[in-house]
Amino acid sequence: MQRQKLINVSHQIFMDKAMKEVIQKNPLQHMVVYDGGCKFCITSVKIVKFLDFFKRLKYANFRDYSFAKYHKKLLERLETEFLLIGPGNKMHWGFFAAREIMAKLPLLWILVPFAYLPFAGTLGTKVYAFVSKRRLYFSRFLRCESCET
Repeated sequence: MQRQKLINVSHQIFMDKAMKEVIQKNPLQHMVVYDGGCKFCITSVKIVKFLDFFKRLKYANFRDYSFAKYHKKLLERLETEFLLIGPGNKMHWGFFAAREIMAKLPLLWILVPFAYLPFAGTLGTKVYAFVSKRRLYFSRFLRCESCET
């Protein structure tokens, strides 16, 4: 419980300091925060940008901001999962962010019902973790340069 409170405080610091200006410019849009040091992540974001022809999402590389002073656990999480920040600063991580993004992109709407099945959260989180840990392999599949991390 104490750890969760610390991470929630870290999230608030993150929102207040690092992304405040970006979010204020587009308060009703969703912001995808990704690891710009990972070629797999960059390629994934390029694919999402291509599918986002209504420009419903904004994108931010968390490495463009000064995160050295923020909580170490938050930085570690941003290096393994992407983050979707919605209106009202609502945060979705990893699979749950991907599920929300699918709902925003018309070409992916066919997948949305499957992403909300009762077991989808548990299974989706495991699949996301599997892919995240094997980014080197999947980067070859997407024909992008290998991740350094």
